[in-house]
Amino acid sequence: MLSVKNNTPFERDYLDFVLKHFDIAQDPDVDINVEFEYGDLFSIKKNNNKVLIVLTNLAQLFFAFNILSADFNKQIFEYVKTTAHKTIGFMLDCSRSAVLNVKKCKELIVLLAKLGYNALELYTEDTYEIPSEPYFGHLRGRYTQKELKELDAFAKNYGIELIPCIQTLSHLDNIFLWPEYWGIHDIWDCLLIGDDKSYELIDKMFQSAAECFSSRTIHIGLDEAYYAGRGVYLNKNGYIDKKTLLLDHLEKVLLIAKKYGFVCKVYSDMLTRHGCYDKMATLPDNVNIVYWDYYKTDKRSYHKKLDKLQGLLPDVEFRAGDWKWLGNTPMNRYGMRRTRAGMLAANERKLTAVSLSAWGDNGNECSVFATIPQIIYFSMLAYFGEAKNELLKNVSKALTNVDFSDFMKLDLANTYKLKNPKLPVNPAKYLLLNDPLCGIMDGHVDKNYNEYYRKCARTLKSAKKRADKWAYLFDEQIALCEYLAVKANMGNDLYELYQKNDIAGLVEYSKTNVRAALKRLDRFISIYRKAWYIENKTFGFDVSENRLGGQKQRLIEVQKRIEELAEGKIDRIEELEQPKLLYDKNNEEGLLYIHNSKYVISPFFPVV
Repeated sequence: MLSVKNNTPFERDYLDFVLKHFDIAQDPDVDINVEFEYGDLFSIKKNNNKVLIVLTNLAQLFFAFNILSADFNKQIFEYVKTTAHKTIGFMLDCSRSAVLNVKKCKELIVLLAKLGYNALELYTEDTYEIPSEPYFGHLRGRYTQKELKELDAFAKNYGIELIPCIQTLSHLDNIFLWPEYWGIHDIWDCLLIGDDKSYELIDKMFQSAAECFSSRTIHIGLDEAYYAGRGVYLNKNGYIDKKTLLLDHLEKVLLIAKKYGFVCKVYSDMLTRHGCYDKMATLPDNVNIVYWDYYKTDKRSYHKKLDKLQGLLPDVEFRAGDWKWLGNTPMNRYGMRRTRAGMLAANERKLTAVSLSAWGDNGNECSVFATIPQIIYFSMLAYFGEAKNELLKNVSKALTNVDFSDFMKLDLANTYKLKNPKLPVNPAKYLLLNDPLCGIMDGHVDKNYNEYYRKCARTLKSAKKRADKWAYLFDEQIALCEYLAVKANMGNDLYELYQKNDIAGLVEYSKTNVRAALKRLDRFISIYRKAWYIENKTFGFDVSENRLGGQKQRLIEVQKRIEELAEGKIDRIEELEQPKLLYDKNNEEGLLYIHNSKYVISPFFPVV
């Protein structure tokens, strides 16, 4: 039996609650004595059947038992936290189509607690309820106040601070769908700075957050506001330099936040770009800076940026990227290399706060749970300054019952030719959406891709057998690869047959490959739909259905055009008379990173 000696303020009932999450605590054959105490630095030490755990916060109790479960078969081990980070956070995008449902959000909270995270931000541009604003987040799957209060209370039990993460200037383009908000629309995705009604809405944002969250930390965004002040504001007021605009707006927002007792996080990029830091000292004192960087592999570049930021505001949070914003398929390996460089710099700088952000740009197709390798990897770096392969493997098995290496196979659809590309690449997205007749990406694909995706499907099927409850993640990637195995090079196949005037070949291709593609696309849509509804609210899936439904209709159009050509109803297929051009001559092994589907679906991209 597990014997516990508790030298902490935790009640025995709470310890029992924690232990219920771990098999080793329920196993009658386990003979081990565990002693808890509070200290200045987290550590866990095992010497045969004796374990000493030193904690500094609540979430570490779950983390400690996860580490113990991971290395339980070792007679002797010791792990000591080597970093200065007090806050180890995670941010999940709940705005770009997918809004994680309450059940799965709770599952994520438990997973994060077991990895020692103690903060979770739900990124909600307009996907949270403001009772007096019915159009705010309407039909977007917004969290109700009841749901947020429930999640806040749940997270507390696991030592996780649930932090509101909103936008107060940019990235609010979805609200401008509604005429209700046209009066405070400046340009693109930006609120109208200086307008009283803008600040009335922002006040309501803070009021709602104050009612739903027990935390009095809030992230207010302010990132990528490139066009702020350059639309309606410019027409009304004339030119005002961006630095003055941003600082005036930030001051107003901080004063509203202070009214509700909030300390604000703000992204550093716009303030850096416009040289605002010499004036930061004049702002209200309830603001901290978040430095985000998801791209570099050289820690010196992170140090260089942190030199500048820490010289102005010493409490800087570093935010790495959980690479899931490239389509249905993650890039775990790519993300981990960049996270490592940034975290090495953050560790050396002794930053008190670090976090990992899981964005879902342009559809949020990829499951956050498909990035479990990155989430584990970040945790190890945040605690121990390194991520040894053996510990990664053991923690993954204890946490999920799935091998770390099997989870890494979820990357396969994006890793053709290059396991470690210098730049991000996402062929799984742009080949999925590439048009079979007007294939903008056809110059970047050949027949070898089809064979590669066949091999991917076989590898993933093998891994799926060991995937336990996570099998649905593998099913989605298998179905995607099986579709791409017949569809990836379709545009070039059709072009080649047409250029040879092989009408019989086109007819046969339509009966075999195009028909197979339609069948496999239907299967992918069905499996992807199942995965979506396991994790997310219904709202937002229409985005993918419209894209994939369009893809299906275009395959049907290929069949019709070939049939009409064969029957003499038309004398040519105009699209196949156009030359195939490279989309981008500057590429790595022909591979590309296409961030937005509108650059793939049609040459008439402003329309789609």
